[in-house]
Amino acid sequence: MSGQAKPAATGTLAQRQVKPTSSRSVSHQPRSPHPKQPVTPPERSVYGSRLRVRDYAGRALKPVERAVVARLRPELARGRVLELGCGAGAITRILLDAGADVVGVDLSPAMVAHCRSEFPKGSFGVGDLRDLSAHPTGAYVVVVAGANVLDVASHAERPDVMAGIRRVIADDGSFYFSTHNRSSTEAQALARTGPQLRRETTVQQQVRAVAGFAIGKLNRRRLVRLQQYEDDYAILNDPAHRWGLLHHYITREAEEHELRSAGFELVDVWAENGDRLAPEDDDSGSQELHYLAKAVR
Repeated sequence: MSGQAKPAATGTLAQRQVKPTSSRSVSHQPRSPHPKQPVTPPERSVYGSRLRVRDYAGRALKPVERAVVARLRPELARGRVLELGCGAGAITRILLDAGADVVGVDLSPAMVAHCRSEFPKGSFGVGDLRDLSAHPTGAYVVVVAGANVLDVASHAERPDVMAGIRRVIADDGSFYFSTHNRSSTEAQALARTGPQLRRETTVQQQVRAVAGFAIGKLNRRRLVRLQQYEDDYAILNDPAHRWGLLHHYITREAEEHELRSAGFELVDVWAENGDRLAPEDDDSGSQELHYLAKAVR
C-alpha cells in the first residue's frame, strides 16, 4: 500500500473492546447507536495517477522516521527487510542507503512501477498488507509500515494483520510502524468540524482552495455518517485526500495490547515531533504515534 493511508476495508466494524492498561482518561464522542457499514473509496484512482506518484515521491520524511531507521541500521544490514506500503519510496530510499535488502509491497501498481524504476536494488510487488500469505515465515529481520498505512485495515481486521506481520518476522526481529492516535485532541476536533475553506493570498491559490473545499464537502457528506467512536479506538473521516478516506485511530494502551496479543514486545513510542514518550506522558498533542516493537519467541 502506498506510504500514506488507504481506504478502510468493506465490512461491518467489529465491536471488539480492548481494555486500556492505563488509567489515563480518553476524551471521546458518544458511542455510535448502531454499527456502521464502511465503504471502500476507489483506491486505484486515489493512488494510481502519475500526479499522485509524484506527490508521494516528494514527501518529506519526518525526523522521527529518519531517527528510527538510523537506530535500526545494524539490523537492516543483516537480512531482508519488508516495507509495507512502500508508496513512491520515501522511506525505501533511506532503508536502501542503510544497506537493507528491501522487499517493497504496495497496493498501487503505479507506485510499484515507480519504485522498480527508481530503486533497482530493491524488489517490489503489488500486494495487500492484509494478506501476506505469499511471504515465507520468518523471512524478514525488520518490517516497516510507515505513514500510518496500517490504518487502512478495519478494527476487525487488525488482529489478523498484526498476526500476519508477526509470522513473517524472524524471532527477535524488529517492527517499526506509525498509526493514528485516538487520544489526539486535534484529530478529534477535525473529525467533528470537517473541511474548512482557507483564505489564500492569490486568486489562483484561492480557486484551488475553493475546488478542494467543494470536493472535501462532498466526500465528507458521504463518509461522516460512518464515523465510529469507542473508548480505545475510532474510525474517523480525516483531511487525507480531500476528506476522501476513513482511518482507524487507536490509543497507545490499546496498541500495546494489540502488539502483545500478536507476539510482540513494545520497545519505544515516539510522538510525531520525535519526542520519546514514557508510559505516563501525555500524547494528546500528537495526531500519530510511532512504535518500535520486537518479535518475541
